[in-house]
Amino acid sequence: MREVRVGVIGVGSRGRTLARNMAAAYGECGLRVVAVHDANVHTMQARSAEIAGLFRERGANGATVRCCDSGQSLIGADDIDLVMVTTTSDSHAEYVLPALATGKHVYCDKPLAHTVEDCVRIVEAAHAAGRPVVMGFTRRYETPWRKAHELVAEGAIGELQMILIRDIIPYSRYLSGWWRKRAWSGGALNDKGSHLFDVMNWFTGELPTAVAAFGTRSIAPRVDGTPSNCRICDRSCDYRQRPHDPTTFAGRHELPNNERDTCILTGDSDAYHGGSVQFRYPRDVIATYVYDFLGFQADDQETMELIGRRGKIRLVRATAGLEVITDFGRKRELFDCRDSRFDGSHFGADRMLVCELRKFCDGAPPTVHARHGLAATRMVAAALQSMDDGGRLVQMFHVPDASK
Repeated sequence: MREVRVGVIGVGSRGRTLARNMAAAYGECGLRVVAVHDANVHTMQARSAEIAGLFRERGANGATVRCCDSGQSLIGADDIDLVMVTTTSDSHAEYVLPALATGKHVYCDKPLAHTVEDCVRIVEAAHAAGRPVVMGFTRRYETPWRKAHELVAEGAIGELQMILIRDIIPYSRYLSGWWRKRAWSGGALNDKGSHLFDVMNWFTGELPTAVAAFGTRSIAPRVDGTPSNCRICDRSCDYRQRPHDPTTFAGRHELPNNERDTCILTGDSDAYHGGSVQFRYPRDVIATYVYDFLGFQADDQETMELIGRRGKIRLVRATAGLEVITDFGRKRELFDCRDSRFDGSHFGADRMLVCELRKFCDGAPPTVHARHGLAATRMVAAALQSMDDGGRLVQMFHVPDASK
């Protein structure tokens, strides 16, 4: 099997996870990481050694992973076939655009960018280059979500009427790390909600026409006198992100101007930690997303219900369970969608994504591409505008879109 040589820009949590999955699937898919870049030199050096070792363990004899001093030098290297951008959202366009110009294959992690304007630039550049950008909306690669989509497409519950997605998740890091500022991330809702907004578009096969939303910051009030960062705070706290370590931690693990342990009680974040978002789709389909990023560990922390004319489907992500009620409630079936990949990252989706990347590099169209990413971030922007305006109805045609 011909190797596909991969360069990864950004080897923090997400880049590292995908590199580990590529190593695990090396014998099956033939993707090999040959170069990395990260703004944190300590992280880059540690990850390059770790990733090289994983590939050698999987049979890539003599595998090495070099450190590049910039993302641009990685993009311009002759020995890279696929550029993977897994940096913070505000730098996606900085790397995706020049990567497209080289003619290389390009992967961009979700969300596509932190602003609609950058998303538009990427979509239009991909169109001009004639090369799609593959994206990582992982629900499209998770087995229960695919099974639910198959059942809806087959007409198991009749014509789709409503989608209800609920996220009550322990993601307080969204108020502590780089996600906490819209200027850096497009809002915490962009990072998490874009996944689920893409699901809504996927299941309806349409784009929404209008949105109304309410957001809250009520659970994390400003507390005067709170230390600015977890690492310099010795208090007991349910929202702690980092250990008390005031002398050594930050210099080795944090990016410049991107501390990930800012105390959420300082009031530094401009994110809505919770909210309710409703979209109207063609044919009067209504899709609702209810979330709270200061939620709790539980099997049902992320669920989806699909309501049709003749039945409904309930999905529980953490257990890969589907409850399918059909024939106007007369028939009930339970599906356990766990498979051999389920214990992997993103419930096995990342392993499937790696296999998709191989097919993409061999010429297959991607399951998810940049235009899907633009659609999701446009929805995020409209929802945040509605929240900022006290729940005002926002028509989607007012949100900028790509011309191609």
